[in-house]
Amino acid sequence: MNETEEIDLASGLAAFESKHFSSAMQYLSPLARAGNAEAQYRVAIMFQNGLGLVANEAQAFAWLQRAAEQNHGLAQHGLGCCYLAGQGTDNDDEAAVYWFQ
Repeated sequence: MNETEEIDLASGLAAFESKHFSSAMQYLSPLARAGNAEAQYRVAIMFQNGLGLVANEAQAFAWLQRAAEQNHGLAQHGLGCCYLAGQGTDNDDEAAVYWFQ
């Protein structure tokens, strides 16, 4: 990650923590698309909970999956919850167990 991306990530995380979700999305979504797992996780949380945008379970699931596949622990747990509850995907208890491990 270059210096500009590091600054954008820090700015996005600060905006997220300050509940300025529209601003957080502006900083984090390009980083998420570029493959940053932390940005992907935060974008997923915003989609999952409708923070600064309309909630979208399918988008939340997709971003959680991308972050989880990069070994982001909170994303792995969140993905397991999605599989368990059938949020953004079909219910799949075996997949839930896999991601909870």
